[in-house]
Amino acid sequence: MCPFHDPRSIAEQYALLDVLSNGRFNFGAGSGYLAHEFAGFGVHPTEKRERFDEALDIIRRLWRGEHVTIHSDYNNFDNVAINVEPLQQPLPPTWIAAIRAEVAPFIAARGERIMGIPYALERIGAVHDMLEAYHAAFVPSADDRQPADVTLAWHTYVGETSNSAIAESRAAMEQYTATRLYATSQDKTFEELYDNGLLIIGDASYCIERIGELGDAGMTRMLTLSNFGALPHDRVVPSMKRFAAEVIPAFTSA
Repeated sequence: MCPFHDPRSIAEQYALLDVLSNGRFNFGAGSGYLAHEFAGFGVHPTEKRERFDEALDIIRRLWRGEHVTIHSDYNNFDNVAINVEPLQQPLPPTWIAAIRAEVAPFIAARGERIMGIPYALERIGAVHDMLEAYHAAFVPSADDRQPADVTLAWHTYVGETSNSAIAESRAAMEQYTATRLYATSQDKTFEELYDNGLLIIGDASYCIERIGELGDAGMTRMLTLSNFGALPHDRVVPSMKRFAAEVIPAFTSA
């Protein structure tokens, strides 16, 4: 969360990660939205957009090898550069977190990649609204002229049958929901999440169908959240193996 941390530290730490990973680092950045996080860091929520924008600009300038001087309400330093620069130039790929459809056009207009977690939204329609709004407003940035790129992270469980997938994952998903502090989804039951299309839980055919629909709607990449709510390891592994063996091949080019 950029508003909560020193952008100089973020820039150098993740530049080092890019070097250690031989240029495979992808940067995920968010502005935060949970009240208890802002309270914990002593940051007022109304400042988050300005803090985020300024921090991201500083990080990128440092990654380009610039010496940065800035005196603002949030940062105050002179002629600072980082000791380790990322291998990927001009910049490591950056993904901006969003959980509301209305922020998608602002991210798209800056030419940024976007990532979201549907669990934090109200319904599958809101996911489609975000995808549509993002693609409609996307303009490639000068730094990173990549096509519009959307990653969504889905709570995923692949069972032998859809009924067994639901039965095997329900308790873990309910525990995850009960213990997370997401403002919009804390009180949702498993049935509400499932019926609103916010989970990908079923047999391989069901998961393939859902992912295909999301791809048609504008999702370009998918992250699977496979271990949620203390789901037992002996259930996580078979689910991941089924996903790898039965779902992924449906989306792999011949």
